[in-house]
Amino acid sequence: MKHNWEYKRFSSIADILYGCPFESSRFNVDAKGMPLIRIRDVKPGCTSTFYDGEYSKEYLVKKGELLVGMDGEFNIAAWKSEEALLNQRVCRIKSKNESRILTKYFFYFLGIELKRIEEQTSFVTVKHLSAKVLNNISTPIPPMEVQEQIVAELDKINELIEAKREQFKLLDSLAQSIYVHMFGNWSEFEQLSNYVTQLIGGKSLASLEPCANKVLKSGAVTYDYFDGSSTKFLPQNYIPLENHKVKVGDVIISRMNTAELVGACAYVFNVEENIYLPDRLWRLEYKPNVNPIFLWKSLISERSKRQIRAKASGTSGSMKNISKPLLLSVHIPKVPLVLQEQFATQIEAIEAQKATVEKSIEELQTLLDSRMEYWFN
Repeated sequence: MKHNWEYKRFSSIADILYGCPFESSRFNVDAKGMPLIRIRDVKPGCTSTFYDGEYSKEYLVKKGELLVGMDGEFNIAAWKSEEALLNQRVCRIKSKNESRILTKYFFYFLGIELKRIEEQTSFVTVKHLSAKVLNNISTPIPPMEVQEQIVAELDKINELIEAKREQFKLLDSLAQSIYVHMFGNWSEFEQLSNYVTQLIGGKSLASLEPCANKVLKSGAVTYDYFDGSSTKFLPQNYIPLENHKVKVGDVIISRMNTAELVGACAYVFNVEENIYLPDRLWRLEYKPNVNPIFLWKSLISERSKRQIRAKASGTSGSMKNISKPLLLSVHIPKVPLVLQEQFATQIEAIEAQKATVEKSIEELQTLLDSRMEYWFN
């Protein structure tokens, strides 16, 4: 950190607004009501959840305002979408008029400061960020021209990252277009049980103590792609079953989640050793008559998702569960194996390109982190 900069307590330069615990029974994915920002929406900066109940205008967030996820990874983001409601476990950060701080400068400083807090704090159970911790942060306030210099430099790197992410999204869209082109008007369907022999779940044990064996979190499949970094340590004295081990080629689906995420599904292209299934995720043991990539893409198609949402049930307004028999009754296109494999070959080529783009994003992120360390260390 530059020693000639002024320092102030966070509470003297910013206001924190906590979100509201909106009634979960009024949540929907049908665009009824106002968009609702939940903790999982902070990182992408957009949402697919809506709230159709009453609300106070004080919880409205506008495009460009800073949000912080108060649990988990402490994500920070500038809200990218239009006006939306702020749900619980998320807070809005707004600099005070007299603080002389650029919003973007605030964004970059808080990003690296929250990483430090996460790394240096011991949490008993769930990682939680309190307003007290935020308010006590010693915040550097460089001259305005220096803030502008920092923002301009870091923005340029972020622009390159965003361009690569957009390329990534376009490749995703291409894969979806190929599926729709080949199977969107398919006329013959059969139950998933004709492709899958059984659904296998694991154990959701977890420990704070480091262990060579890890268990997936439910978030490993949230976005219909496999995130092998979304794990927790298994207890050191627990010996996991070999049948629970996650392997390349697995198709994994979420049996329990929010109404819009139940049935989230992913294909495992890469995975570290000693990663195991939890009880909320099932591995699909598939028959020789199906290509697993075709199976994955069929299950994340909008047609299949509608079926899964309709079949899922639960007493909670926000959490839904689907049984094995009901999941196996979902209908997907009945496609000859040779055509499935032709489709899968195209998807694998797209995924290879995505891997190259993802590597570029990681390299740019490393550069961004390095420059942020330079300015704020």
